[in-house]
Amino acid sequence: MPYVVPAIGVLIVLAAIAILVAPGKWKKVFVRIAQGNWLYVAAAFRIIVGVLFILAAENTRTPMAVKVIGALIIVAGVMIPIIGPKKLALFIQLMLAKKDSTLRLFGIAAGALGAFFIWTGN
Repeated sequence: MPYVVPAIGVLIVLAAIAILVAPGKWKKVFVRIAQGNWLYVAAAFRIIVGVLFILAAENTRTPMAVKVIGALIIVAGVMIPIIGPKKLALFIQLMLAKKDSTLRLFGIAAGALGAFFIWTGN
């Protein structure tokens, strides 16, 4: 379990770089996720990642922070089915209407979070 948090951090940093380079392509990905059952797949993925973070937290430099982030990820995953796909699709459409520069800002924030996960996991 010691490599779970930094490995997820690397994936987040790679996704952040992709968002910075080609935000338009990521908009298409987000549209696809908003359709059909993909939101439920995203919810399950978040819950799994949150549980992994909590289980791996003791192997990090900041175990309490990783546990709190893991718990928040679980809550986010649980909220997806509660909020429902229609409302989430509306939210995603609202976010996609923003300029590419706004999406790039989210990419920068995600990259910083991923870098934190890499740092704390090593």
